[in-house]
Amino acid sequence: MSEPQGRTAHIVVDLQHFYSKKIHKSSAKALAKRIDAFRAALRLKGVPTIWVVFEPKKEDSQKMIILPLNPRADMLMENFSATGKEVVVSSTKHKAHEAYSFGNIQPHDDEIIFSKVYDNGFANSMLAQYLRQEGFTHLLIDGLYTSMCVSSTIIGGLKQGLHCTAVTDLMNDEEHPSPKYCQQTLLARSIHEEILGRKLKNDGKNYYQYWWRTLSERLRFSTAEDYLKVSSGARPRRRKAASTTSPVGL
Repeated sequence: MSEPQGRTAHIVVDLQHFYSKKIHKSSAKALAKRIDAFRAALRLKGVPTIWVVFEPKKEDSQKMIILPLNPRADMLMENFSATGKEVVVSSTKHKAHEAYSFGNIQPHDDEIIFSKVYDNGFANSMLAQYLRQEGFTHLLIDGLYTSMCVSSTIIGGLKQGLHCTAVTDLMNDEEHPSPKYCQQTLLARSIHEEILGRKLKNDGKNYYQYWWRTLSERLRFSTAEDYLKVSSGARPRRRKAASTTSPVGL
């Protein structure tokens, strides 16, 4: 597996009130607290968090939302002004945080929000553009739901040529909520089904060889604890090895 070169970003997918209502209340709160703790630990390491959120109205799907106290707001607005896409500086911090938050867990002033209307966060093309401009090549992805928006956003990131680490203990699913169902197994199954079922475009390359190589080289699974240990130079806790005969069942 190749090692990513460049910056790392943390992507939180759809951690919003109306999504979490489909999961048991205690599980949703526990998940949000774990994601927030991981975000805080990453922040100390200089790894920023980017929020990908669902907008119910289609016309709102292509927004890059900047909170009003973001110290880089003017520069970001200038960089994206020529793209023809909509960049919004939220009129009030409270309003933005209400829409894109779970309880007290809210975006920090310097964190960027990208809205979408489809499962795949990269359906908002501004996300890929922002990541390229900022030099991000590796994504840590978690949130809701494992089998839908999380798996689709991971596939979207892989198709952009990014390395993706699925933080499997920081995601949950409506159909199979944690901890009774292994989120890594569900995620692998969902990626497998989407690749086989949707016949995603691959620029003329042999379809299955392309995805075999892509998944082998640029997709990995980790828990938050193990990632933080590895990034600090410590050895992760030993776990039962997963099968390596075929990436996610291909």
